Amino acid sequence: WEDFKFGAYSSAISKFNQVLSLSNSTEANKVDAYNGLGWSQAKSNGMEAGYSAFSQAASSNNEARVGLAAVLIQRGQRSGMLQAIQLLTDVGLSNVATRFTSTHPIGISNAEAHAMLAFCYYWRGQAGDDALARTQIQAARAEDASADSSVAQIYNTLKAMGLTGI
Repeated sequence: WEDFKFGAYSSAISKFNQVLSLSNSTEANKVDAYNGLGWSQAKSNGMEAGYSAFSQAASSNNEARVGLAAVLIQRGQRSGMLQAIQLLTDVGLSNVATRFTSTHPIGISNAEAHAMLAFCYYWRGQAGDDALARTQIQAARAEDASADSSVAQIYNTLKAMGLTGI
């Protein structure tokens, strides 16, 4: 993770792959390595590049769940949005009082994670989803009211898509 922290993503990818190739790597080490590999690939080549690695780690790692959710949101397909809701719910984010805190410097804040869930809820469009989206984006904006952040971009997108009361 040191290489990742300093933006040396190619080196980080190599080191995470080394961990994965060791026969004596524990399951926890493999999950952490897949998570790191996913984020390194995502930072180096875009979120989609991390899909496979995130998928390997998402069953037990919240950072990987958020990364995989981001990939699925970017794809913009209904099945992916539904899976992203489940992933973000598995992190605990359906409760706005739950804080997403990353162990590693992946660049996703608590506010951004809640804004992602708001977008997914609104996009799904089921009964009650407007209220769920509104609650999530309001909590995100209460924490990050910046006009030029990703939270602001999601907020403005939700307004443009027709979410009222925000």
